[in-house]
Amino acid sequence: MALWDDRQIKASARWREEIERALTAAKAALLLISQDFLDSDFITQQELPSLLKKAEREGLKIFWVPVRPSTVRHTPIADFQAAVDDPSIPIARLRKVQREAQFVRIYERIAEAVAP
Repeated sequence: MALWDDRQIKASARWREEIERALTAAKAALLLISQDFLDSDFITQQELPSLLKKAEREGLKIFWVPVRPSTVRHTPIADFQAAVDDPSIPIARLRKVQREAQFVRIYERIAEAVAP
């Protein structure tokens, strides 16, 4: 399994094309939810619709983690089961040891869901 994020886009590359290529190839998506994420026009108008269509048509697995408080409950993302124990508690509100334990559980849930 290859991991991708937009930091892999090289200088001078056409970044929109690179993102679209990655979205097209994706089998799973991990969304780190904050209000800034949800307020991004590019995410809500470009990336998220593409991911949601791919989830519906091709079975793309969408995992989401509430990083900071947000209005995610009022978005289509909320239709997917969060990768955390309690999606009403953002990761930023947890103590360090709780955060670390939650990261382990997130990893395990994703690994189990994408295993062949």
